[in-house]
Amino acid sequence: MKQIKELIYKIDENKKVYKTENSLVVQLENSHNGISTSWHNGGYQSEFYNVINQTLAEDDFEKLINISYEDFIKREIQKHNLDVNTSTMLITTACMDNYSIVTKKYEDLEVTAIVTAGADKNAVQAGDPSTFYEKNNNYKLTSGTINIIILINAKLSPGTLQVAGITTTEAKTKVLRDLKIQSNFSKGLATGTGTDGICILSDNTSENKLENAGKHSKLGELIAKTTIEATIKALSNETNQSIEYQKTVLSRLERFNITFDTFYKKTKDITLLEFSEKFYYFNKDPVNISWISSVLNLIDESNTKLMDIKTVCKVSQDIIQLYCNKNSLKIETIDELLEYLIISIIKKVIEN
Repeated sequence: MKQIKELIYKIDENKKVYKTENSLVVQLENSHNGISTSWHNGGYQSEFYNVINQTLAEDDFEKLINISYEDFIKREIQKHNLDVNTSTMLITTACMDNYSIVTKKYEDLEVTAIVTAGADKNAVQAGDPSTFYEKNNNYKLTSGTINIIILINAKLSPGTLQVAGITTTEAKTKVLRDLKIQSNFSKGLATGTGTDGICILSDNTSENKLENAGKHSKLGELIAKTTIEATIKALSNETNQSIEYQKTVLSRLERFNITFDTFYKKTKDITLLEFSEKFYYFNKDPVNISWISSVLNLIDESNTKLMDIKTVCKVSQDIIQLYCNKNSLKIETIDELLEYLIISIIKKVIEN
């Protein structure tokens, strides 16, 4: 069955982005070299003409039980009537309707980032406990992915493309840290998802040859800025993970498994409706978000050994007392500190 293709973005006459029901297709008139994390044509390749970012449908997971990811991708590329040898594909469970494309220029240098992103189920911090041990290609991936395609109108060497990959990854991580996206596998902040994909392409026909894609270079700056802007927008489109989402007390406490029910279950002599009404205003108050975030940041510093637990407990307790008028207790562990925080918040909510 022929796929209906819609032109959604034209970088120039030689670089166009099309959309089908479940994919974004980047088609290039000029030869590009690049790096890809795909199972097919992954690593460095000297010649690309097409890049696809595709959503896995439910029946695709059934197909992947019997065939390899590489064979699956080859079949999908052929369905697009594209050359398998000069094409690569990233796969995801994100909806293609929620894509984001950003282009930035400086003089004759131009960088475009094409991003789809979901980090609500598979966000992870590097170093978190693993979810599988692979042996002989036998493993199962968790859904949820940030896929980033970068197009550069200059010619880059294989090594420079690798540096561009580092810059792109750091930019993505900056977004997750700035938005305080929690890891789904620890109490830390996410550095990515467990299945992120990147494809970075440069124009083989360009006379502008560049050898530095690091953070000090203008190329690195454009890569980072396009990645940051596009990733922020894509996350907001797909999962509503945004600056606005983080403007509540509960969103900040979520990674410590503290929810509204955590508070209400510890209350006495107050109805659910009464407590809910009081908590609604407490939850959105920027002052409350600020002091609670300060306590959580101190806990993070303790977890990374930047500050000792004794100091963190003492200073955190001082902050809580300042805003909640709660009597001091002997607190020696993070669990005790979090319990003290919960009880103090309940007291403040009910008294307001």
